[in-house]
Amino acid sequence: MNIEMKIIVKCCLMTFVIVSLIEQQEHVSPVQVGLILLYISALIVKERFIDSIWTDIGIWGLAIAGCFAAEPFTVLLAGSAMDFVYRKFYGGVILIAAPFLFWSQDVRSLNTYGLLIAICIGFAYVLQLRKRTEVNFTTVLDNERRLRYELEQVKAKLLNSTHEIAKIAEMKERNRIAREIHDTIGHSIAGNLIYLQAAYKLSDVNESQSKAMLQKSIDGLSDAVTMLRNTVHNIKPNEQQGIGYLQQIIDYFQYANVSFHCSSNVHALPSDQFVILSSTIKEALTNASKYSQATKIDIAVDMNDSFTRLAIQDNGLGCLHIREGLGISGMKERIQHAGGSISISGEDGFRIVCMIPRTAEGGKIFERAYRG
Repeated sequence: MNIEMKIIVKCCLMTFVIVSLIEQQEHVSPVQVGLILLYISALIVKERFIDSIWTDIGIWGLAIAGCFAAEPFTVLLAGSAMDFVYRKFYGGVILIAAPFLFWSQDVRSLNTYGLLIAICIGFAYVLQLRKRTEVNFTTVLDNERRLRYELEQVKAKLLNSTHEIAKIAEMKERNRIAREIHDTIGHSIAGNLIYLQAAYKLSDVNESQSKAMLQKSIDGLSDAVTMLRNTVHNIKPNEQQGIGYLQQIIDYFQYANVSFHCSSNVHALPSDQFVILSSTIKEALTNASKYSQATKIDIAVDMNDSFTRLAIQDNGLGCLHIREGLGISGMKERIQHAGGSISISGEDGFRIVCMIPRTAEGGKIFERAYRG
């Protein structure tokens, strides 16, 4: 748009020169016609092909040559002044003003040409400001477009992250349900299986005791079904926390002589740590009934202000190479998520020792141990 406006101004100046020559002279000389054609050709070259400061200086030179040929060509200096100011070549204004010092023209003509040049300079400055505004506006639009693209990319990444988080949450929920089924229903079914096997062996020897054990197995399986239903519906079974609940676990799996010792009141434990203790005891008793053939099991819970310690030791067969299944890996995962540590040994019977921090300071001990 600025280029078109400059072309219109120069066409008006050229029209003024041609009209003035026709009015002031009866015949326009070939030199004047040639200068007009050269000037028009230079303008076409500038606007279509080579737009540089040297082109502007060349056009200024043609205007100076025209001034020596006839006075109306002085008007063309206003076009050169407009080009110099628009290009921010303010030194070119000196080139415009210098010729007036050597021309013997009347004051009225000098004032007229000076006013016309000043108007063109002001017009060029306005066009320059307009161009700067357009450039700034284009820059703002480009930045807005770039930010919009970046926002779309961030939005896409956020959606992908949301899907990934949903998948991770789903996997964690599946693992939680699998672990809860293993830790609760699996242990219950294992205990009922032992009672059913014992009831089967006593059916011919002591029928009344066999029926009692069978009834106890039926009740246990009914509880297992209830626990399964609660697990599927993501409902945590209502369990009483305390030594009484731990003692119920031990009594339910009473297939060997179990010694239980607790040095403090486990009611002071947070619910999540109590669940870890009870789940670990269930897993240890179930494994002992399946694999160790133990006749005596010692369970001890010791607590202080910094940590809780659970130790389980049986006198069974033991195992030099322990293969971690879902139960042992679940124990380790729960305890390590609580910031604690666990050690398992099968050299002299089967021994499990776990430490769970009760304070942040206690947790730092195990954190340093993990880092080595």
